[in-house]
Amino acid sequence: MSGISKFSGFPPAGPLSWPLDKKPVWRGGSPDSGEQGPHLGWWHAKAALALDFFNARMMRGGEELPLASVVATLRSSPHLLADAQGIHHSFAANELATIAGRGAYIGGQMTPLVVRNSDLLVGWSNSSAPLTHSDAGGMALGIFTRTLLVSSDATNTRHRRITLPNAVKSGDTYTVIAHYQLGTSGNILVFLENQSGGTFSRVAGNVAAPIVTTMDAGAISNLATVLLPDGVTYRTTFHWVPNFSDIPRVGMGPYNTSPSGGTVIALGMDIHPGRLATPWIVSEGSSTMTSSRLASDVRVMASGSEPFDGYDAAGLASGNTILFEMSLSELASGTNRSLLNIAGGSGEHQAVYLDGVANELRIATKKGGATPFTIGVPMVAAGNVRVAARFVDGSYRLRRSGGGVSTGTSAVTGAMPSPLTTIYLGQADNLSGHLNGIIKQAQICRPLTDGEMDAWVAA
Repeated sequence: MSGISKFSGFPPAGPLSWPLDKKPVWRGGSPDSGEQGPHLGWWHAKAALALDFFNARMMRGGEELPLASVVATLRSSPHLLADAQGIHHSFAANELATIAGRGAYIGGQMTPLVVRNSDLLVGWSNSSAPLTHSDAGGMALGIFTRTLLVSSDATNTRHRRITLPNAVKSGDTYTVIAHYQLGTSGNILVFLENQSGGTFSRVAGNVAAPIVTTMDAGAISNLATVLLPDGVTYRTTFHWVPNFSDIPRVGMGPYNTSPSGGTVIALGMDIHPGRLATPWIVSEGSSTMTSSRLASDVRVMASGSEPFDGYDAAGLASGNTILFEMSLSELASGTNRSLLNIAGGSGEHQAVYLDGVANELRIATKKGGATPFTIGVPMVAAGNVRVAARFVDGSYRLRRSGGGVSTGTSAVTGAMPSPLTTIYLGQADNLSGHLNGIIKQAQICRPLTDGEMDAWVAA
């Protein structure tokens, strides 16, 4: 319960009692009519369900509850997630990966392509003398072994490398992620090699801003380098589209530019299929096997027979508004990504999702055997995004932060599915289309006005 509730004059959701013939706000009452008085909770005054992962607080039916009483997670593997300072925390199987100050990550199955991706001391080899390597001591970000790479000549291609256990496919997109720290050279080399063809693609240069220097083994795009919050670790990411179908070799090095050579501290390197850099998966496999993180199945737990104490009583029978806040690293992923899905029987649902091909935020509703009705607004930037989506009989409105808005009408009813069976977080009702991003908060409310929607997304 929030700190303000410690003061008896400021209960967390308004007055502690109300007349028997009046409704509280969270069950459809109106503060203006005196039914409950001013709303003082952290959730929206019209919310029946509020999940605030960023601040680690949950509400259902006007009552604050612990996470374990509101959200259930199924995932048959552990999960890592970095906090706001970049330090990685481990979550057991069937435990939601959520950190206060960051949010909850909900993603699909991912298998890294690089074995020993967090420790270059084991399983990696030096490309050629005079490159040497040693343990630099200590760990970085809670998971990386610090490996000092030293080159005593001015050759720019010395690197420590490893062969992937499986082939990449020509024309497919892969995301490359490299972590490293400053050495005496002041530079970094990230190296991708077509072994059979003898060609290379490289990113190299100053640790804070390396550039693409060669693309003979496939095109490189969307290059970005950031200094992480620890103040000493850099992360470089980019998309790579190989021009060969074979087993590649990858590596990192100091990229020396002076006769005396130099050093760099290499931490780890990985390649993920697709365009999304998901949370790190420590792979400690053999030369023929990598580790996998399985998909997360995250749902709102039922209260009685439904995720609500009856949506009629909560004022949701004729329509509702979904409020959602997320943090995205990438937009046009090429696949649909679900934010929230309210499902009923016979495939009925309300859905809010990202169309990864059209690069649009969309809502869809399906009732009975009717074709789903959809409206959408273009996405213009990754990062923090707020969404408000209103579903009312035959009338729909979608609003996102930054100005995007869309409205539509349809004979397809917008009312919540009846019977309501499941609320899915970060995935579709067919258990696919994972968000692969951070959910900060989600709320399900009685229908909001245009002004209320606009005010929420602008907050």
